[in-house]
Amino acid sequence: MDARIQQDGRQDAQPDAQQDAQQDAQKDAQKDAQPDARRQQDARRQQDARMQPDARMLLDPPIQRLAARQHGAFSGEQLRRAGVPGEELARMVRRRLLDPVHRHVYRVGGDDASPFACAMAAIVACLPSGCDDAVAADATASHWTAATLWQFAPDDVQGTAHVICPRQVRVRGVSVHRLRLPADERVLLRGVPVTTPARTILDLAAVATSRELEQAHALAERMGRVRREEIWAIVGRHPRARGIVLLRRLLTELDALGLPPMLLRSRAEGEARDVTASGGLPRPLANAHVLGLEVDFLWPALRLIMEVDGLEFHSSPEAVQRDRARDRILVQGGYMVLRFTWRQLTVERDVTLATLAAAIGARQQLLALGALVRE
Repeated sequence: MDARIQQDGRQDAQPDAQQDAQQDAQKDAQKDAQPDARRQQDARRQQDARMQPDARMLLDPPIQRLAARQHGAFSGEQLRRAGVPGEELARMVRRRLLDPVHRHVYRVGGDDASPFACAMAAIVACLPSGCDDAVAADATASHWTAATLWQFAPDDVQGTAHVICPRQVRVRGVSVHRLRLPADERVLLRGVPVTTPARTILDLAAVATSRELEQAHALAERMGRVRREEIWAIVGRHPRARGIVLLRRLLTELDALGLPPMLLRSRAEGEARDVTASGGLPRPLANAHVLGLEVDFLWPALRLIMEVDGLEFHSSPEAVQRDRARDRILVQGGYMVLRFTWRQLTVERDVTLATLAAAIGARQQLLALGALVRE
C-alpha cells in the first residue's frame, strides 16, 4: 500500500518537474536572446550612423561657413540672420543636425565637444543682440577656460566655462566676469578670443588655490607660454585685481629664493607641498635631479630629500625594491632620504610635519657646523 502511494506521488511529480524544467529553459533562452537582441540593435544603430551623412554637409552653405568660423557653435539669432526660420531651426534640432548647448546656442550635431568648441559656445552665449561675429565681439574666454586652451591648466581642475564680458550677462553653465578687458590682453587662439597667458595667470589668482595657481604658473613657464616679467608687468597694471595678493606673494617668494614655481605631477606631491607650506618650512625644489636620479623634493644646501610614496607607483614589491635601491644610492652620496605615504601626508599630517621639521633642523645644525658640503 505504501509502495503504491510513493509510486503515485512520483508519477504526479513528474509533470510538475517537466513543466518547471520547460519554464527554466524558456527563461534561459530569453536571457540568451536579450544580449543578441541588444547586439542586433547596436549593429543597426551603427549601420544607420554610417549611412547618415555628416551633419555639416546637410547644412546650408551660409551656416557651414559660420560653423567653420566659430568651431561649430552659433546662436539662434545668428541662424535667423543666415536665413533659418524658427520652425526650420526646431526641425534641425529634432533631426540632430544641431545640438542645444546653452539657451539659444547650438552646436553642429555630432561634433566632438573639444575645449575650443566649448569655449566658443560660451562666448556665443554672451554675445550682444545683433552681433554676427563671435570672433570680433568683446566676449573673451578667460580664467580656467583660457588656461585649458593654452594647455597649462592642471589635469584635475574641472569647472564651468569662464568668459570675460563688459556686460551683465547670465548664462547657465557659464561663469561670466563683468569687466572691460584691455585690447592687448586679448588674442585669438585657433580662432577663439582668449586672454593672453599673463592675463590668464592674473585671473586664475582670483579663482584658484595657491597650489593650483603655482601649478598653472609652472606649466606656463615650462611650455614657454609666459615669462615671469610679463606676469609682474600685468600685476603692476592691475594692482587692485581680485587675487592680486596671492599672486604677488607667490612671485615675491620665487624671486627672493631664485627658484622656479613647483611643477607637481601627482596629488600626493601636492599634499606634500601643502605640508611644507603650512609649517613654514624652507621651500624645496620639486622633481629635481640628484646623482642621475629624479627625486620628488630636494633641499640642496641641506642635502635632504623627501620622497612621496603614492599607491599608484610604490605599492608593488618590485617598486619597493626599486625605491630601496634608489635610497642606497642617495645615502651613499651623502643625502638624507625621508619617505612618506599618502596616509602620513593626509591623516597623519601633524606627525609628518613634526618629523620633517626635526630633520630640517638637524640638517641645518650640521650645515652650520660645516659637516655638510654645500652644493
